[in-house]
Amino acid sequence: MAEKENSEIMEPQIRIILKSPKKPVEPPKKPEKPPVVVIEKPKEPVHRPIFPGKDDWKGN
Repeated sequence: MAEKENSEIMEPQIRIILKSPKKPVEPPKKPEKPPVVVIEKPKEPVHRPIFPGKDDWKGN
């Protein structure tokens, strides 16, 4: 009996996966911005000792 219930639950999941192909096209846009943040971090640590901007740096 339990096996039949699992097969019914799997069918809806397969339909959702077929509709998801459109979403993967959007995620690639986000990965482009994160690299910019990584480049800014190395420069901030050097300025931290000059002025107490550590709190603002952590907030970002």
